[in-house]
Amino acid sequence: MRTVRSIAPTGLRGLRLVRTPRPPTPPASALALRPLVVGLNAFDARRLDGYAGNLLAVARSARSLSAPGLASGDASASAHAHVPGREGVALAAPSPSSLSSPAAAPAQRLAFALPVAWPGALAEDIVVPVACAAPVPSSVDTLTAAALPYAGLTALAAVDEVTRVGAGDAVVVAGASGPVGVLAVQLAQLRGSDSVVAVASRASLDAVAPLLGDVTLLAYDEPSDAAAIDDAIAASHVTINAAAADEDRYLAAMGRGSSAQLPPRASGRARAYATLNGPLPRLTDEGGVAIGGALAAFDLAASKLAARAAGFDYDWVLFHPSGPGLASLLDSVATGQLTPLPHTTDSLFTFGPFESIPDASPTESPPSASSAERAALDAVVAAFRTLDASTGSGPGKTLITFERERA
Repeated sequence: MRTVRSIAPTGLRGLRLVRTPRPPTPPASALALRPLVVGLNAFDARRLDGYAGNLLAVARSARSLSAPGLASGDASASAHAHVPGREGVALAAPSPSSLSSPAAAPAQRLAFALPVAWPGALAEDIVVPVACAAPVPSSVDTLTAAALPYAGLTALAAVDEVTRVGAGDAVVVAGASGPVGVLAVQLAQLRGSDSVVAVASRASLDAVAPLLGDVTLLAYDEPSDAAAIDDAIAASHVTINAAAADEDRYLAAMGRGSSAQLPPRASGRARAYATLNGPLPRLTDEGGVAIGGALAAFDLAASKLAARAAGFDYDWVLFHPSGPGLASLLDSVATGQLTPLPHTTDSLFTFGPFESIPDASPTESPPSASSAERAALDAVVAAFRTLDASTGSGPGKTLITFERERA
């Protein structure tokens, strides 16, 4: 089968269209699927340059031991080689194995979020753990469902697992205009928060304001809002930093609020600060898995102790795929309780069809070797170019649709 693979940590130059063995018939714990739409996000873009390579190489080795034979999509002598695309929507493959599975029927749309060490989804056929997929309700369109898994599950982890937002909590979400931040703001309101402050740039806030509901909007790029942002964090029960900046400033403001006369949380829990900016991938890239992992553990422990001394809890938000969590998010979208960032023409690209690409192309050939391959890869390259992983600007996510029958 055809697969899009990054063969070296050289950015877009490392992308190839290659031939790989089709995945074997999956065990009962996995599903054979055919992608309809695949989402790319900033992690995928940074991964092209080798980001988190050491950590993921170890995780991939562990996965190959626990699930032998299911790694064919990214099998390679190169530790970096990988298939991009961690999320999307696919059709259940009409094979005996999928027909016998109660979790998937032929032509049923399934949204999925793949573990980071699992082969990606830019391929003709993929294998997805049953625990990482959920049926898409008929009222939710395919593009909306494909953009939801990673952002939605990350927001869900921040709101429900790390900070446990509940009734009456005052919440601040920094980075509130991105895919994760928008959903975190909405989830906080669904969980009963009646005081939510959304922080982002003025232009970004203006763009997403209709999605955020009845919240206070504060722009970090307006000097008149700077003090108000610090005061809001100081007066918050929960602060979620879904941005990549101002961590030290926000933590200082959170600590200042520990001495304020805040009403206790209804849950009885301590005030909480959650961040998406944990340094584990960066530290393992710089120092290797053993040293980098130890440094990351020390960093987390030190941050937790410092926060506890200042009167609040601190933790990293770590993404993990969850079929039940994804099903809950999709149901909330179907009932109108959640509205993810919509896709735009600038973030939507078409790939394929795979069937139009000649079979004569050698494995891992350079894109210039075949005009058909080059044309097929253009959509993937354009999608990655739209993402700006270093600054977080741009749409935050791009979608690649596959030209194939949507039964």
